[in-house]
Amino acid sequence: MAYNYGKVGFFALATLAGREHGVVAGLARCGLLKSVINISCILMQYFKIGNLTLTSPRAMLLSQAIGTAKGCVVSPLSFFLFYSAFDVGNPNGEYKAPYAVIYRNLAIWGVQGFSVLPCHCLQLCCRFFGFAVGVKLNSKKAEQMVPVVASGLICNEGLWTLPASVLSLAKINPPMCMKFLDS
Repeated sequence: MAYNYGKVGFFALATLAGREHGVVAGLARCGLLKSVINISCILMQYFKIGNLTLTSPRAMLLSQAIGTAKGCVVSPLSFFLFYSAFDVGNPNGEYKAPYAVIYRNLAIWGVQGFSVLPCHCLQLCCRFFGFAVGVKLNSKKAEQMVPVVASGLICNEGLWTLPASVLSLAKINPPMCMKFLDS
């Protein structure tokens, strides 16, 4: 979930930074936000495992702090080694870094506002958000919708994995735009 919250955080953080430094600030803050959320999620999973195995919570927290501190040194060093040794970010190279383009575009959207989004994107998001709030107000219906929503999300991600893999093996770049047509 850290990646999803990080993408949502782009809009808010880039908007707060303003037009002048919004893209860079949005990217930096989102990276920080994703890291914090990811570490928090992992720590909660470790606490759950520690509870099941009767491990001391202090030992779990201390080991997580030590691992995080080591990661703050090792990760940038390995990144700069990798970045200087290979052509990272070249669209025609071996390491294309496609997520960098996606995250940069999300930050640009956050800075420029909703005018760059497709025509009905904001309306659809607002309607689905309203539907979600309406269902959560009725707890009985919300409990019945949990498996359906979870299955839909998992199935959607899983269905695209196979075509994306086939396109990747054939060295075909899928189009980045989605088009909604009238029935």
